[in-house]
Amino acid sequence: KKTILLNSMIILQFDRGYYKWGKLFLVSLAKNYPGEKVYINSVNLFNFQINNLKKKYSPLIVENHKIKMKKKERGNIMISRKPYVLKEAVEKFNEERYLMLDADMIVRKPLDSLFHKLDNNEGGFCLRDGIWEGKVYDFLKVASGVILIKPSCMPLVDRWIEIMETENEISGVGKGKWYWDQITLWKAIEDNNRLNFANIGIKYYQSDFNDDDAVIWSANLPNKLK
Repeated sequence: KKTILLNSMIILQFDRGYYKWGKLFLVSLAKNYPGEKVYINSVNLFNFQINNLKKKYSPLIVENHKIKMKKKERGNIMISRKPYVLKEAVEKFNEERYLMLDADMIVRKPLDSLFHKLDNNEGGFCLRDGIWEGKVYDFLKVASGVILIKPSCMPLVDRWIEIMETENEISGVGKGKWYWDQITLWKAIEDNNRLNFANIGIKYYQSDFNDDDAVIWSANLPNKLK
């Protein structure tokens, strides 16, 4: 039975290339956690796509933006929008808790336990050891696909934006390149160590479809289930 958590919102931001994933997310949310407010800050969607999204889920707010970008630039531009979209949502909507997700997630179970991670924390992040093939990488120490914040976490979001705008390269990752969102988020987390953060564990965010405990799955995988 769902515990209604008032004043919370889910945020997605995606372009036309991820429209099908956004639609799949809304279908999974309607099935497993209906009634949660959703805000989509989209890029270059067609009107019929926006209408289709609104047919799949309610309550839904869609703000679509027209941005000229080359196909090879799309991924880097979209990941760099994350903190700006998050800041805009917090400033625009009077909510107590915000959950920003990549569009290619699917919801498998009620999200109450995930939102409750903010009961005694300003934010919640998927923190990791950053180890890949025996080496530690700062840009792998946090996953930017799942971000939980209260408005009191805005100093971190502001710092995230500041780092994005003032730095040209961090730990081998160039400005606006792949992983730029994660390395800048990690530095913002390091700079805001006075805030209380929850670590979103693997049971909440799991790419392995064999894990029945996962409440969110990353669906955009080569071996994804249809």
